[in-house]
Amino acid sequence: MRRLLKYFLILSAIFLIIFNWRYIDWFFNYNTIGENISYFTRKTIGQNDVSINTASDFLATTSKSIVIDKTKSNRILIAKIGVNAPISFIQLNSQKIFASLLKFGVLHYPNSVLPGEVGTAIILGHSAPPGWPKINYDSVFNNLKDLKPRDEILINFNGQNFKYLIKKTFWVKKGGDLTPYLTFNKSMLFLISCWPPGHNVERIIVEAELE
Repeated sequence: MRRLLKYFLILSAIFLIIFNWRYIDWFFNYNTIGENISYFTRKTIGQNDVSINTASDFLATTSKSIVIDKTKSNRILIAKIGVNAPISFIQLNSQKIFASLLKFGVLHYPNSVLPGEVGTAIILGHSAPPGWPKINYDSVFNNLKDLKPRDEILINFNGQNFKYLIKKTFWVKKGGDLTPYLTFNKSMLFLISCWPPGHNVERIIVEAELE
């Protein structure tokens, strides 16, 4: 009888996990913004896996021309939702590097244009489940949904300040094609994170235009 009860409890737990996976998958791996990101790429560049576990490890790779700007002056500020984070700029499309750098702030997606340039600049940031410890920058983009049209996004890049005004917020499925949403004749900005916060189901995208 005890054995049957044991098997029943095990099977019940398995079915509970299966049917509620979309709500608990963050427990196993919530850091998913760097996954399946290749659909943003507009041209092919070499992918090199570099082992990066700490900020020091990251800075050590600068000799390999991975970093565009090593200073800490590059930041994104969104007063309405309390975002004030450093922006990392890289030249390599590597999920391993993405995951490492997102611990230290937000990440400019390589192959998208730089802030202030004509085209669509893309910035990635983590979101974390409710109650997740306030460590690193795991929840930096948790509140993107609270942004409204005309709210301001300020970006400091290479000593210059750029102000973007939000136009709209929309969602795409994980792995969805963003090409139809990209703009090539205006200076635009996309802020992208996982949605719902901490889950790998969709992507929330905030679109803004340079003022």
